Amino acid sequence: MGRSKDDDRKRKREDRDRDREKRKKEKALKKLLETPDEKRRRRLEKKEKKAKKRRQKEQESLAGYTNEANPFGDANLTDRFVWKLKREKEIASGKVHPDDFDDAKTERMLRDERLRELEKAKKRRVEREKEREQWEAERDRMARERDGLSYDDWEKQEQTFNLEQAKRRSEIRIQEGRPKPIDILYKNLNMDVLDLDIELNEPYKIFSDLSLRELEELRKDILMYLQLDSHKEFWQSLRIVCDDEIEQLRQREEAEHQARRQGLEASGVHKAVSEDVLAVFRGKTYEDLSRMQSQIMAKITAGNAVDPEYWEGLLARLVVYKAKAKLRDIHAELLRRKLSQLEAGQMLEEVRRTVEDQQGQDDEASTTAAGTGLSSGGWDEPEASAAGGGGEDDDECLSPELVNETDDVEVVDPELDKQRLEEERQRIMEREAKKLQESSLALTSPAVKLSDAELYQIESERSMDENEETFSTEVALEGKKYWWQDKYRPRKPRYYNRVHTGYEWNKYNQSHYDHDNPPPKTVQGYKFNVFYPDLIDKQKAPRYFIEPSDSPDTCIIRFHAGPPYEDVAFKVVNREWEYSHKRGFKCVFDRGIMHLWFNFKRYRYRR
Repeated sequence: MGRSKDDDRKRKREDRDRDREKRKKEKALKKLLETPDEKRRRRLEKKEKKAKKRRQKEQESLAGYTNEANPFGDANLTDRFVWKLKREKEIASGKVHPDDFDDAKTERMLRDERLRELEKAKKRRVEREKEREQWEAERDRMARERDGLSYDDWEKQEQTFNLEQAKRRSEIRIQEGRPKPIDILYKNLNMDVLDLDIELNEPYKIFSDLSLRELEELRKDILMYLQLDSHKEFWQSLRIVCDDEIEQLRQREEAEHQARRQGLEASGVHKAVSEDVLAVFRGKTYEDLSRMQSQIMAKITAGNAVDPEYWEGLLARLVVYKAKAKLRDIHAELLRRKLSQLEAGQMLEEVRRTVEDQQGQDDEASTTAAGTGLSSGGWDEPEASAAGGGGEDDDECLSPELVNETDDVEVVDPELDKQRLEEERQRIMEREAKKLQESSLALTSPAVKLSDAELYQIESERSMDENEETFSTEVALEGKKYWWQDKYRPRKPRYYNRVHTGYEWNKYNQSHYDHDNPPPKTVQGYKFNVFYPDLIDKQKAPRYFIEPSDSPDTCIIRFHAGPPYEDVAFKVVNREWEYSHKRGFKCVFDRGIMHLWFNFKRYRYRR
């Protein structure tokens, strides 16, 4: 089978060779027998075929362009251009022979020139495209830079606007008497700028009376000021103290829910020695604590510490005390500035009064002197008396006494003057602190002391809305003993409460009721007004506590104050409160009255 295929291929190859030899012989015989005209025609045909083949190659190599695809829109790009009128004119004038136009050399020259022009055009187009791309890239880069600068400006303006709005909100809440913890810190930092009372307590003391939720909200506000405000050290120190308070409060809450070992703290320092160790930090300045921190870090890094966990826990507490020391320094500097302003204003007022008094005395003396001169006959009269020998006293009165420059002048010692100035500043600080304390007491106590009955009458005479009713459902509390009942006689505070009712127009009530046939009213909020006019310690405001009742639909609000008042409790609807002031929430102790107003949240169904 394989042998037969090889034989077939060999036989076909031999047949092709015989045909080729036969054609060659026929062609050679034809050339021998052809006439001169046939020979010339054959050569012209051959020449034409070669020219046609060459033109096809030129078309393929014409800078890669064809009649259909070229950037010039020329449908005859590959065709040879013939200037017929010029050719006819040159032939008629005898300048050119007709056979010269068919010269292959001329054709090649024209072709080469055409190719060079195409290459130049292509190169120029590529350069233009490259320049345009570079120009567009530069334009985009400049536009991005402008947009970046504009964005930075917008971002700075937005941050400045947010900071100013936060400061403005704090100032409004402070002026309206409902400050938040962040407002107290803002007031503490800007006491030398704002026209407000002096804040004597250090700023970090505000954290001790806050719950975990309030501390977390305050931390968000501190981080906002830390990002936007320029007083970085102040807000950074507050952030450190706030984080420590949050951590300690969480540990206490975890200790209530978990069975932790008695007397251990999270830092690894035993409770028995914690106070003794931390007592080392108290009374230290910021510089002392910084040096102590460097020493402890060097001890831990060198590996010389016997108990590394102890020193690491100590270092963590040291960071917090260091932040508190920085806050104390900042607070003391702000107090000095504020007191300097108060001193300057007071001194300016004293100088103004002194100048006015002096001017009044000068005017009075001038008036007296003028009256005396007129009654004695004018200024020339004393001279006449002196000429008569009887005006010696008048001469001494009218002639000023010569000052002796050699008299001893009392010179003030700079050190004594500085010490006297410091003592004067200290007296002013104590006086202003006393005024501030008296003003704070005046805020919590009415200017005119009113009795329970008078406060009750004033509150009951206030007009009520159409949806408000009086509320006096008091819950009896179990017999409770107070530590002060031996000294003061316990008594129940008086109160005047109101309940706010209304209609719930939900989908069910809208489909089953209308305004002519309304649904039953539901409780929507309460207004508690409890009177404590005779409170012993007016600096501690009364507080309220939410306690469970015998029914899950209700809860108990218990109001607690100091002596001589007992606790009083009321049963209310157990629903979620609205804590926004815009929604009517109010919790203020003002002029002996504890106001607690709140409304319930309204939930709306949405698909």
